[in-house]
Amino acid sequence: ALATLPKIQATELNGRSLGDEAIACLCRGLRERLDKNTCTASSFVHSLKLGSNELSPLAARELGEILCLSRQRLGCLMPNLLGLDGNKLGDEGAEILAEVCSTQDTIDAASNSVKTFSLEIGRNNVSPRGLLAVAKSKCLATCLEFLGNDFSSLSGGSAETSFTERLMKILQTEETILPRLDSLDLSGTQLNDQDVVQLCGLLSAVGFTESLMPKLKVLSLGDILPSSRDLQEPSEEQRSLVEDSIASLKQARMGIVVAWKFFRPDPLEEAQQ
Repeated sequence: ALATLPKIQATELNGRSLGDEAIACLCRGLRERLDKNTCTASSFVHSLKLGSNELSPLAARELGEILCLSRQRLGCLMPNLLGLDGNKLGDEGAEILAEVCSTQDTIDAASNSVKTFSLEIGRNNVSPRGLLAVAKSKCLATCLEFLGNDFSSLSGGSAETSFTERLMKILQTEETILPRLDSLDLSGTQLNDQDVVQLCGLLSAVGFTESLMPKLKVLSLGDILPSSRDLQEPSEEQRSLVEDSIASLKQARMGIVVAWKFFRPDPLEEAQQ
């Protein structure tokens, strides 16, 4: 259908248990469509949502090749919204996607003709290693507009290393500039008050506002947990520190929208316990 019906521009196939073989068939249709002389960026599929379909790194390679082919034929990465959240890609899948796309020349981020690219790759057991691979793939990173949306697996490291410390290692890598990143969604990542203070401090630092994600306009933090394990919700002091750090971030990056709220335990769950 994707090859024969050129008017299809948005495909949502979330939760269909498609598996790798179905994605291979889908990609064959996309290749046929790209091979047609009449195919243009405006007529090709813009949005492809394949969340929760038990996809492995094999599917990541197939989809990466489509991105690569679209770059060759159309001059931009298409579909420009690729939803892969809730699959089984892991670090291997993220690295394969980045590797395949790295065979293309770097896209000039300063060009007004460059289309932005959104990648939903949360809930795939992707660690900082996989995210770093995506961020270092300049063909992806120079036009990446949205990266999300639930990196709960990043919170599962050693107790000595916080989520933000691992994230900072990614963001501070020389190649990791993400010049077009407009939205960073970390909701569901179980950030605590110390994580938020560190992250806001990094994004507010002198020099980073222009060199690190300079176009960032939306930062989603989700429910902010207490860093103290003996507390069920952040204390007044922790709340004050979080509020001050977010205020400083908004002052350093004028116009940024930060979505967040303090975690509150469910009274029904408490009663049941």
